[in-house]
Amino acid sequence: TFTYSSANPILLSKILLEATQMPPLHFAYYNLFKPLNINELYYQQMPQNPDILADIDLTPLDFAKIGQLVLQD
Repeated sequence: TFTYSSANPILLSKILLEATQMPPLHFAYYNLFKPLNINELYYQQMPQNPDILADIDLTPLDFAKIGQLVLQD
């Protein structure tokens, strides 16, 4: 069964911030979105901590680009 836990994205964001010295959104932009030519990002940040992303909305084409990336390993 699946149970959502808000601790997971918070922990991952903190790990990324410590490892890369970049906010997670900047890391994702320069290492994932920009190379895939994904330019329109709609996102929400967690009110308690703006370094943590709460939600990212992408177009279907942009999701397809990420899916193709996963399929190609």
